Amino acid sequence: MVRQKGRRIATTNGSSRETVGWRWIVKGGASIVDQATLAGANFVANLLLARWLPPAQYGAFTLAYSVFLLFGTFHTSVFSEPMLVFGAGKYAQRFRRYIGLLTLGHLAVMVPICLILIGVSVLLGRVYPIEVQLALQGLAFAGPFILLLWLLKRALYVSLKPEWAALAGASYLVLLLGSFFLLRAVKKISPEMTFMAMGWSCLPATLLLMKRLRPQWRAVGDLRAAEVFEGHWRYSRWAVGSSILTWIPGNIYFAVLPAWAGLEGVAALRALTNLVLPVGNAIGALSLLLVPLLSRNRAEGRKRLTRTMAVFLALFLAGAGVYYLGLIFFRGDIVRILYGGRYGEIVPLVPLVGLLAFTAGITAVFGAALRAFERPDEVFWSYVVSSAVAFGAGIILARTLAAAGALWGLLLSSTATAAMTFLFFRRFSTKEE
Repeated sequence: MVRQKGRRIATTNGSSRETVGWRWIVKGGASIVDQATLAGANFVANLLLARWLPPAQYGAFTLAYSVFLLFGTFHTSVFSEPMLVFGAGKYAQRFRRYIGLLTLGHLAVMVPICLILIGVSVLLGRVYPIEVQLALQGLAFAGPFILLLWLLKRALYVSLKPEWAALAGASYLVLLLGSFFLLRAVKKISPEMTFMAMGWSCLPATLLLMKRLRPQWRAVGDLRAAEVFEGHWRYSRWAVGSSILTWIPGNIYFAVLPAWAGLEGVAALRALTNLVLPVGNAIGALSLLLVPLLSRNRAEGRKRLTRTMAVFLALFLAGAGVYYLGLIFFRGDIVRILYGGRYGEIVPLVPLVGLLAFTAGITAVFGAALRAFERPDEVFWSYVVSSAVAFGAGIILARTLAAAGALWGLLLSSTATAAMTFLFFRRFSTKEE
């Protein structure tokens, strides 16, 4: 009997372990699907718009979208990143009220920002073509809805329910693509209507997540809004600066190119950088696993950490190499198929843009290592250097050589980031030894 009971217990424990393991596999898979739908929506949307919109309108959309990414980095630093810490920690027992306060805070911040954006768009309409003004006004409508969806999806990661985030992401992707095809069918496709479609495509997914999270709107207990937002700002004030610095090297050219190359130059640069989005998104998704993995490796010893870094670096560089060879050998066909015969002038620059995949892989590995060693300040200074390169050599090159010069600036900035993260890691790890 004891033996049978023991066997039964062992079987039960084994089954329990299998159930837990399977549950985490499902959650990990859902997280990957969620990241893939977000990256896929961005990539497919850019390709369709590049094919359908005139270059000037696609350039206006690209410029406005770079402004949105600036808002997105600020919003993520102030709301989402602290929520991942506080939501799983001191506010875990009052999570519904906490999410309610963050949602209200999101609206309190975004409404005045969007009103300011509408005013700024009118002023920019006197400097840039009218397409830019209209695109920014469309962004003012869509921005709050998109960023709210981002916030609620992150909240589900705190609740360890990434499968719902993946479902919301898939819903957004399907509705967005359907909206794009509908707008094209009725001949209403334009930068401002594109942003409007992005905004209304968020609504069903947002309502789904609201129903799942059930935010508490009324005050309950001693959780005060001032306490929450003071804690968020204390946590994020350095992260905001770092986020802005990460935005500058990759986006500043979209803002300055219209002065020298028109919106057509912006469209050509975006058409080029679209070509490395798939490999860049893959590196970004895998690097999300790297920081916690390296943090554990650090406690297990330097040898284990170095081995993990070498494996990921080899994986990223090998993937970038295979992708690069494909771009080189089939660049003419790739550009023709993706853009429907447009942007043929960018074909000679494809070998140059492909190099961005290599610098992205190097930065991902050594940047993750610095974060694992709790040195985000070194990551910050790495982006200070790359931003200085962008403002210096990058802008001079863009003014001289238009889109080709901006691409050289992007490559120089990304190389500077990769080099600085490597040098900072090497210096710091040598001292720690």
